[in-house]
Amino acid sequence: DTCNRKSNQQNLGTIKSSNLCAEIVEYSSPTETAVCNLASIALPRFVKEK
Repeated sequence: DTCNRKSNQQNLGTIKSSNLCAEIVEYSSPTETAVCNLASIALPRFVKEK
């Protein structure tokens, strides 16, 4: 597939999964699982004007 053809980590093996929108793909080996946790914060809630 396109992710594997264009991967700059082809030497590691086949990419088997990605996140929901497929903008992040990570290689997983038989002994390790790649995980990508995405998060967002509402900055106005934490930034106070002086």
